[in-house]
Amino acid sequence: MRTIDVLHELQRVDTALAADRRRLGEIVAALRDHSALDEASQRLAQARAELERLQTEQRDQELAIETQRAKLKEINTKLYSGKVPSAKELDNLSREADMLRRLLSAREDTLLELYDRIEAAQAAVEAAERAHREAEAALRERQAELRAEGRELEAAVAALGAQRTELRAKAPPRALADYDRLAQARGTAVAELRQRTCQACRVSLPLGDETRARVGQEVVHCPNCGRILWVPL
Repeated sequence: MRTIDVLHELQRVDTALAADRRRLGEIVAALRDHSALDEASQRLAQARAELERLQTEQRDQELAIETQRAKLKEINTKLYSGKVPSAKELDNLSREADMLRRLLSAREDTLLELYDRIEAAQAAVEAAERAHREAEAALRERQAELRAEGRELEAAVAALGAQRTELRAKAPPRALADYDRLAQARGTAVAELRQRTCQACRVSLPLGDETRARVGQEVVHCPNCGRILWVPL
């Protein structure tokens, strides 16, 4: 195998390795991303908190209604017992009873509204629980897919790493050092030469450069970008 072919293949392997390692990094980040489940958990917690708040308000209203009914019953007992001698006191009791009835009516209306709001809040909790279960299932499925992909990539990285080691051992030290320098400086060290044009920088080259690169007996550099030129056989 020509040195240039070794370097070209090495670049292919290095490019594939970089892409696979980058994807592995994305997979690690994706496995840590629970944002969709966290959002569903937050919505569920909010729905449950609202339901609990309304149920507490319901209990408070029911207790207040019970207390006021007991008070009204007590007043009515006095009013109709015949034991209140003063007309003024009877009038005061009657007024208090009327006020309590108005308060009771208002609280009962409020309680009826609360029942409707609690029913809606219970439905919201059930919907949030379904969404939470779906988010959990989606996360488990997604993580299983990512882990499977990660295992495949790890195997591919190991295989590419072995190829890379083998190719670097085949390359002459001077050519390898040239390749490493260009790869670090340019991102890619080898550029295909097609129709006398460097495919990396798009500059046209003299015919002599193309001929030397095609023969492949020496490492030929693009006079513009400095990359090693490779012409497929």
